[in-house]
Amino acid sequence: MSAATQRARRAWDDRFHTPSAGDLVSAVEKQWRTAFSHARECILRDADVSEVVAWQGVWKWTLTYRHVFFPERAWAYLIADPAKPRLCVPMSDVAIDGLNVAKTPKFVRESLAFAPIVDGVRWPVWDVQTRQLVNGILGLLDAKTGCAAGAAR
Repeated sequence: MSAATQRARRAWDDRFHTPSAGDLVSAVEKQWRTAFSHARECILRDADVSEVVAWQGVWKWTLTYRHVFFPERAWAYLIADPAKPRLCVPMSDVAIDGLNVAKTPKFVRESLAFAPIVDGVRWPVWDVQTRQLVNGILGLLDAKTGCAAGAAR
């Protein structure tokens, strides 16, 4: 056997072994781990959110978040790429229309404007680099929740 076939796979890469959420967090490079953990903690503050480790194809093992208001699709994704962790918050046009433009950071508005659209949902993805950047993105989750809560009433 060659050295390449004997190489142990990282938890994030190994499709045939489901890692724990802790395994994924600890595999993120140290320089990004604080911001990644902050994003995870902030998302899980909502009692209506559950976290599942799921294989997401090109994103590999990903922390997938579901909200009771969004049973049909995931609410958010934390992509645990060890070298480049990312956060994806799928947004419908209805949820985007409910955003307070004045309070939404410019980098978030621009990402939403140019995000790929699949079946009427925009799929913006941001690198998780700092807590401040994460906080700017997480405002979208509040907007999504508010939009869904209003529709449920």
